Amino acid sequence: MTDAALDIADRIRKFDRVVLASLVLVLSIVVFFPQQLGASLRFAGSALLFITPFILLSVVAAGVAKATSVDQQVARVMSGNTTTVITFAALFGALSPFCSCGVIPLIAALLAAGVPLAPVAAFWIASPLMSIEKYVLASAIFDPAFASIYLATAVVAGLGAGFATHWVRNRAPFQNVLRDGVVSGCAVSALKKDAPVVWPFWRETDRRQVFNDTAISSGAFLFKWLTLAFLIESLMVAWLPAETIGQVLGGDSWWTVPASTAVGIPAYLNGFAALSLVSRLVEMGAAPAAALAFLTAGAVTSFPAAMGVYALVKKPVFFWYIGLGLFFSLAAGFAYQIILG
Repeated sequence: MTDAALDIADRIRKFDRVVLASLVLVLSIVVFFPQQLGASLRFAGSALLFITPFILLSVVAAGVAKATSVDQQVARVMSGNTTTVITFAALFGALSPFCSCGVIPLIAALLAAGVPLAPVAAFWIASPLMSIEKYVLASAIFDPAFASIYLATAVVAGLGAGFATHWVRNRAPFQNVLRDGVVSGCAVSALKKDAPVVWPFWRETDRRQVFNDTAISSGAFLFKWLTLAFLIESLMVAWLPAETIGQVLGGDSWWTVPASTAVGIPAYLNGFAALSLVSRLVEMGAAPAAALAFLTAGAVTSFPAAMGVYALVKKPVFFWYIGLGLFFSLAAGFAYQIILG
């Protein structure tokens, strides 16, 4: 291999892999599916535009928390009474207006602030499943009974995830959960661990630098991963017809629940679109238990949401998250099937 070729290969290795993956995906669409390019770019752009306020709020909050040293106080408060903190996190998550991707920036800020994984797990499992707006919409599309069951599923799943995570908290894979690069190293090390809280952080050079480093690195990290996730989601929206999904989820056989859980991972779009889709599927013959499993699995483990979590935490925590999502999806579907038929 020539020196020029080696130099090119070295530059490619140093180029950000996530950005490179997005560019390769767009180029592949241009070459093989040119008619899809406009739709994919519009979908990804619209999704990024929608989620940008959440990202900006979260990275500013993370920067302020780190620069003022208030993150250390938040971590201490969230390390309080286990039952109380996890219960509050699950209830707050079930009522908060965050979708499965929208919750990622907030989770990044909480973990970067040193909040224990157990209450964070309770929140990030419950939050994508339900919100006040989603409850009202589910009541209108289905009925209040189904909406209430869905709400109860969100709370129970959040509680279960929180307490299960608390049980394994002392094991090695759950000690340092964030991936390198989520918060820049200089932002982490610029202030002493027990530094006092200083709200007017902009008056001190070190604290201003911590704010800038934290906000910029966290924002860039989230934007590049979510851009790739939304590009992939645009292809899923285009190539996964609802009729095919309805055929898989139809009937009352026991396997419809695990099948709907599996289908929910690639086919779930977003919380509000999923309710409309599942309503049509139920009209086409899908079982309500399968519908509940589909909604639960999709909200927590859909491909875009899973990519966001994968980018955020280390592999053992990611697989723990996916396992919790699949377990509670199956449990919700089978419980509905057994108790309510």
